[in-house]
Amino acid sequence: MNAYVGLLNRTLRASESMVRYRSWVNMRTGPTGHESIVYGLYSLYDVRDEIAKAKAAVDAEPRMAELDAAIPPYVTAYETLAPLIAQANGYYERADYKVDKMAEGKTLHVKLAPAGRAFLEERAKLEPLFAREKLKGDEAELALIEKREGRKARWVVANVMLRTRPVVELLPREAKPIVDLPAFDSALATYASAVRSMDEYAAAEPGSFSGFEGRPVS
Repeated sequence: MNAYVGLLNRTLRASESMVRYRSWVNMRTGPTGHESIVYGLYSLYDVRDEIAKAKAAVDAEPRMAELDAAIPPYVTAYETLAPLIAQANGYYERADYKVDKMAEGKTLHVKLAPAGRAFLEERAKLEPLFAREKLKGDEAELALIEKREGRKARWVVANVMLRTRPVVELLPREAKPIVDLPAFDSALATYASAVRSMDEYAAAEPGSFSGFEGRPVS
């Protein structure tokens, strides 16, 4: 999971770069050379180490069949897109489009647009699979804390944090502006229950959380 976290975090930059590109380019027609503002793209990080670790983790135990299977096509999509972003970023950073009247920008777009779309599609497939396995791991860790220590302060904090994530992930964002309200209501109810449990524990054991109990309120 740590290998996959590293890969997803560092390659997120490619998603951000495509969002920046889309902010000033019509993705259907490509750049024209008549744009009022040319923002270019974002440069990418060196992710060779993260890719190597993720590839090695695909065959590691314990297996996570669907998530493991989604990693190679994601890496392939990234490795197809990354050199195109690097080339386009250099082109726009140098302002070469002012010299060639956007000729190379138009040529690059023909490759960049489908490669960007393919990468974003692979990431969209991968993220929910990762989230599902991450939740399993977090639930297992919570159960282990309970087994070792009981439902004391560390368990209570971990439980609140675990129930917070689904609420935050369901909030609207650019990629998914429409909220699934039934799912949000359910996640919020689970989170509220965890916070009530924390409040009850804090009342019974004052000073257990070093101020953490005030975080949900703020």
